[in-house]
Amino acid sequence: MSELPVSTPTFYGRSTELEALFDVLDPSGPGRKGVAIFGIGGSGKTQLALKYIKEKKRLYSAVIWINAFTSEQLTQSFADAFHMISKSWTHKDVSNTYAGENMEYFVLGRLRTTLKRNWLLVIDSADDPNNHNLTQLIPDCSFGSIIVMSTRKHASDILEPYGFEGIELDKLDDADATELLLDITRVQVSVSFHGSRNAIAIARELGGLPLALEQAGILLRRRIVTPDNFIKEYDAQYNELMSYLPKAGEVQHDKARTIYATLSILYSNIRKQSPISAAILRLLAVIGPTQIPLYIFLNVFQSESASTITDKEFQSIQKSTKSVTIFRLHLTLLEDFCLVKIRPESREYPESVLSHQAICQWIIKSPSECEPRWVIFVALGLGNVLCRGERSLDRFVSITKISTPNNYHETNTRAGRWAGLLQIRTFQEYAFLGLAVSIFLLKNPLTPLLFNPPMVSLQLNTLI
Repeated sequence: MSELPVSTPTFYGRSTELEALFDVLDPSGPGRKGVAIFGIGGSGKTQLALKYIKEKKRLYSAVIWINAFTSEQLTQSFADAFHMISKSWTHKDVSNTYAGENMEYFVLGRLRTTLKRNWLLVIDSADDPNNHNLTQLIPDCSFGSIIVMSTRKHASDILEPYGFEGIELDKLDDADATELLLDITRVQVSVSFHGSRNAIAIARELGGLPLALEQAGILLRRRIVTPDNFIKEYDAQYNELMSYLPKAGEVQHDKARTIYATLSILYSNIRKQSPISAAILRLLAVIGPTQIPLYIFLNVFQSESASTITDKEFQSIQKSTKSVTIFRLHLTLLEDFCLVKIRPESREYPESVLSHQAICQWIIKSPSECEPRWVIFVALGLGNVLCRGERSLDRFVSITKISTPNNYHETNTRAGRWAGLLQIRTFQEYAFLGLAVSIFLLKNPLTPLLFNPPMVSLQLNTLI
């Protein structure tokens, strides 16, 4: 067996996904079996594979673990596998058909020809298609089991023709997320009702992501924050808290990346591949982790006020929305990184897009990525949609997510509901004022709305 990453002792949930792994990879069945596990960084893909190995390793003649995060790590992993096979697979086995010096080819060739056919090959962190051709890492044979983990949905798509099943990992449910948080915090589940309620609220605020929950649990355990003030401090000090790297021994596994760093890497990769996709993601993040009908988002850019935009980034998004096909291409890249979900049109609901809560929080709390102008633009754009008679938009608004000053909310319920939808705290005042302008225009639809910062400021000061 290869040397495996360290597994966490605090593994919770994922019973459905584990059962799927048991069924698909059952080595007693005929043919080669394969599973591609994909999901946003920090969702626990590596730990799920390690849990499966712990439960089922007795069924396998060998387990080979390949780290494909970088080209260097990929090469080193195959070198380690080469030495392991050379030492332990010599007894009563056929010779390797490959006689060259390339260790990757040697390992894959041995897997194709060995009599030890109940092997398990695990390829972890296959995130960057530029590092390797993933299909070339899959032994071409009719036996063995393979698990591939990636932050890219694309990995599952390209492996599907090779007989792989796809398993998507997202958040833990409330119960499992809360148990994980309490375990890492070292608080017994039999805490007071008030404490349990705080834990559930924290787990939900963190979107149920295991990596984020681990960081939060350590912050709570070290009393940097308390259960009572965690959400308030998380909101105010997001960058600092989510950039906190646990010290050696505080977590029992070797993934030395914070949730903040993980999301930063994802966003950087998207921006490198498509600046327009990154800009669209920023606007979606301003709206928040809410299911947004696609036609609503597109209509934000189809108003007269949009034609006056001089900002180059907004102009690039506006240009992309003129073709629904091109716009979908940009959304598809975001979906590939597991940062949004595109929901097809159904009888009950139009085609829509839903952003992941974790990336929404990261963008909103990153001053360089979420300037006030983005908030104002989204607020005024949605106001334009309302002014053009898209009243059905109201039924997509969650009335339960209101987070506005009382006097504002009492003054205008609809504006309060929209501010609640935006779920913006840092720039909430900008968002609310922009929405107030929208309400004014809804009552006076002939009033022109120009996206011009001085004009916007004048309108805001006049109306509020």
